[in-house]
Amino acid sequence: MSKPDLQIELSPGPWPGHDYAGCWPVGGRIAGTLRAQTFEPVKARGVRVELGWHTEGRGDTDKKVVDTVTVQEGSLHGPQAYQWTFELAVPSDGPISYHGHYINILWQVRAVVDMPWARDAKAEQPVQILPDYAAD
Repeated sequence: MSKPDLQIELSPGPWPGHDYAGCWPVGGRIAGTLRAQTFEPVKARGVRVELGWHTEGRGDTDKKVVDTVTVQEGSLHGPQAYQWTFELAVPSDGPISYHGHYINILWQVRAVVDMPWARDAKAEQPVQILPDYAAD
């Protein structure tokens, strides 16, 4: 069974300018479109889009999914092109993105096709979460 090709396209964040491309504020919302192309029928429980963060660096690692949207229930037909829009809530209590000497806090939007008895098909798009006053 072949896996679908997934592509995440995010809408621009609230701040203008090239410096803030891919940035969203805490307490904001991230909107976007998920596209999938199947080449044959795909047996799946469903398709979901998640917003989450994880840490990298020294010491223990942490990770958390803060919002999830199910965009499709059940299997995918094929060959066929799919397109879903989604909106994810960024929590107002952070954490914000951080790149330091000992630890990094990295955020991403992840699309998952939940396939039983097989490795899930996934796609990720990194995002930056900043304090709401970042563009002031």
